[in-house]
Amino acid sequence: MNIISKVIINTKKFPNSGHSNPLKNWSKRLDGVDQSKSNGYAFEGLWVASDGLVELEVGSWVLHYWDGGSRSRHSPNVALYQITIDGFVEIKRWTNLPQQWALSCRDEIANLIAEPLIVDEINEEISNAIILLEQNGYQIIKL
Repeated sequence: MNIISKVIINTKKFPNSGHSNPLKNWSKRLDGVDQSKSNGYAFEGLWVASDGLVELEVGSWVLHYWDGGSRSRHSPNVALYQITIDGFVEIKRWTNLPQQWALSCRDEIANLIAEPLIVDEINEEISNAIILLEQNGYQIIKL
């Protein structure tokens, strides 16, 4: 039996999200990385609202981009998150990247998302066990 669990996360907790900052920021649920592309289009997946609540599958990946600094002197920044049963975990952050930011992190991100992290396997097992217990009438209280 394969149970896919989803969690609701608040993307306003990502850097520079949900602010009235005029600089650019966006988030994308990553499905893959096209290493033949050298810009932001290398990152394949669906756009995720970066200013509120979203529901994502446990184990999925989110790439978050934001411009830091001022309008005249801004630099790209990127963070890679993995969705867990408790929300999300920041896997790696790249800051003060050059304007060709995608080339600075593309290959490393492709390698990171190629295989699931052990933490996700454990979280998925725990999540599945909780779902089964609840289906059998047990009440689970999260402390």
